[in-house]
Amino acid sequence: MRIWHVPLSELDNQRILGAHQEIHALHALVVRDGRNWGGLTQEDAAYFCWVHSLTLDEFRERGFPSGTDHQTPMMLTTLGHTVEETLLRLDQARRWPERLLQDRTDLVERWGGSYRGRIAVPLAYAPLLHAYQAVIDEDVRRAIAPNGRSSPDVLEQVGGT
Repeated sequence: MRIWHVPLSELDNQRILGAHQEIHALHALVVRDGRNWGGLTQEDAAYFCWVHSLTLDEFRERGFPSGTDHQTPMMLTTLGHTVEETLLRLDQARRWPERLLQDRTDLVERWGGSYRGRIAVPLAYAPLLHAYQAVIDEDVRRAIAPNGRSSPDVLEQVGGT
């Protein structure tokens, strides 16, 4: 399970739906059952509710039905850390730029070297998309036989003759 650190508008529909299910599962695990996860504890209930609220806002942007008539609200407690305190503590454990880069890299890999978010491709994805394509190009070059001839199966996969 994970909590995405990219703006939720950068996720595709499958991931925003998954994010909603996972925030409910993590809320139950951490807040209701009292187990720790990824540095989060029961004291971070407000953070879970905040992430859930952002997810529902993104549902509304996409026109998802559950964004307007949500059937599974989260229990909010006034005890514990504020959202800001939790974000600061998470940032101290691993800096936000690192989290963003890792999430965006994961998305590019899951999307097979493309971008499928709701909004236009952010500039931050350009080097990641380029690097992904460079890895694919290198894999194709390695598949070419040492004598300069390509094996038929590799050429077929890349559309060559």
